[in-house]
Amino acid sequence: MKTATLLGYRVIAQSEGVDLGKVRQVIFDAVNGHAAALLLGEKDLFGLVDAQVVAWEEIQQIGENAVIVKNTDSRQKAGDRPDLIPLLEQRHLIPSAKIYTEDGTELGTIKDLLFEADGVITHYEISGGLIEDTLHGTRFMAAQFQMRIGEEVVFVEPQAAKELKSSPPDYSANIDAVKQQVSETLSSENITRTTQQLQKSLDNAAGKFKETWKSEGKPPENNG
Repeated sequence: MKTATLLGYRVIAQSEGVDLGKVRQVIFDAVNGHAAALLLGEKDLFGLVDAQVVAWEEIQQIGENAVIVKNTDSRQKAGDRPDLIPLLEQRHLIPSAKIYTEDGTELGTIKDLLFEADGVITHYEISGGLIEDTLHGTRFMAAQFQMRIGEEVVFVEPQAAKELKSSPPDYSANIDAVKQQVSETLSSENITRTTQQLQKSLDNAAGKFKETWKSEGKPPENNG
């Protein structure tokens, strides 16, 4: 799944059946390659002082419309989770930061992250800017490369620049299958076959209409 998928999801406490709020942002520990928490948005919530979070280990299930957590205690004040404070302070970087290799090659901007239900990050979606994305699409960087988070930019090992993909490996098969299906559907042979079948159906319907007209001496009645 992508970060963007979870934004706006309701967070529900399973034990009490209470709506704890909605997902405002997913907080990541990019250095260790894992989603760390959900930041919940609430009325008049500004800054980190009163921010409320749900640690990833509290999540029971991620559904199509909501995230199910253990109970109401799963929602905590950020100040009660000092381990999450550094990650919250870096949340403007992951995603959104410029990313460079350690030897100075700019790869683009981190647009989104792909991760599993257990929180393990699999890929980073890299944007090259509006024009580049429009012409060539975004690129994907596997999460296997070691990252270093700076104050304003993110660094990654140089090898990452050589292995950027136009789509994640697990998406490639699906994309190829769709392309093949579309190609087959739009082939001239299939279009001709479909046109012939349609013409045959129309001819059969016209023939039956004429037979009914001759036998009864009048058009068939419309019983509908």
